[in-house]
Amino acid sequence: MEILVLRNKNFGLLWIAQVMSQAGSRMFQLAIVWWAVSQKSEASGLFIALFLIASVLPSILFSKQIGAILGKHHPRRILLASDLLGTIASIALGTLFYLDRLSPEGVIGFGLVFAACQAFTAPTLQKSAQDVVSPADLERATTFLSSTQSLASFGGAVLGTVLIEQAGPLAIILLNGASYLFALSCEWKVDFPYSKPKAVSSTGAGEVEGGYQIPRTISLVLLGFGVVNFFLSPLLMLIPIYVSRVLDGSASILASMEAFVWLGLLGGTFGAKALGMKDRTLLFVAICLLTISAFLCVPGLFPDLLRSAPVVYGVCLFTASFALGLLNVRILTLFQRAVPAESKGPFFARMQAVVSTTLPLSYFCFGIASDYLPVTTLCLLQAGGIFVMGLVYHRFGDVPDAQAGHEVETALLVPEEA
Repeated sequence: MEILVLRNKNFGLLWIAQVMSQAGSRMFQLAIVWWAVSQKSEASGLFIALFLIASVLPSILFSKQIGAILGKHHPRRILLASDLLGTIASIALGTLFYLDRLSPEGVIGFGLVFAACQAFTAPTLQKSAQDVVSPADLERATTFLSSTQSLASFGGAVLGTVLIEQAGPLAIILLNGASYLFALSCEWKVDFPYSKPKAVSSTGAGEVEGGYQIPRTISLVLLGFGVVNFFLSPLLMLIPIYVSRVLDGSASILASMEAFVWLGLLGGTFGAKALGMKDRTLLFVAICLLTISAFLCVPGLFPDLLRSAPVVYGVCLFTASFALGLLNVRILTLFQRAVPAESKGPFFARMQAVVSTTLPLSYFCFGIASDYLPVTTLCLLQAGGIFVMGLVYHRFGDVPDAQAGHEVETALLVPEEA
């Protein structure tokens, strides 16, 4: 992975830009939540909920429009415009915060602006992978970008927590603006040597405007991806609850459990290429989901064992996260290879919308349930949902990757007749 980043300057710059974008966004979210809590207002919980909803709203409501824009314009233009807007918004937000003229409604408004920037940036970065690396390096590039999304977010959360305590929310807001500016400077230097010109129809519009229809198989895989995310997203919320209520653990125990999660994700992300079954991607994904389900069942079934030996909980989290890392790389690589180049922008915008839609709903449902149900029951519900999705994906186990040849690609990509 390091060799790819070093020998491919364009991909290296694009990767660094994504690191800065993801980490800065996560730090900003923590700063705003901390600011809301410090106000000690009775409506702080409602404000935090509205702010987090605003953080995903643009990608949910405007995925079609974002996809159309990604299909029409060059990736560099979109990335530069998004990061420039993020830089300007950060300066304005920091100024208002410093002057103590920032209302809760204004904060939510700025949250929408930053969310809009991310709604364009995330799918553009995914789409751009094919434009900056050779086809032989596409899976490596996908692996690296996939690992960045989780690890940069985690690193931003850790760094943000430290800096908020030491320097306050204003410093984080300005640092977020600096991350946008740094990303912009990187993207300015990126070339796209593998970019292919879009086919133009007789009306002068790109093919994407013709309404490319996602094939049924890929559409179902994408929908399943969103359902899986519904059950997996609350994991980081359930871990501190489990450590507190079941393990009676301290903050150091919680930190070690979170470390198990991120080390597992890292290992699975970089280990995906070494494993086989590349011609049976969806069967591989099904096996990963069943593995995740099995290891997330253990905390729900054997709380006494984990209470006496907390390291067992860490092993369960590590193994489940390792399988999740494998799953992420394989399924994103399948999308990269199964979706035509001219349709990647709309597709990844839709993927982001599907995934983002489940976040507020899953946190809301599991959060409310945690007040009424034992956390062990929630662990079993989470594992049960993932188990069902593993069985669903198993039904698609005989669908190979599109890389196998033109006949396979045609079978996957030709839109069904109305």
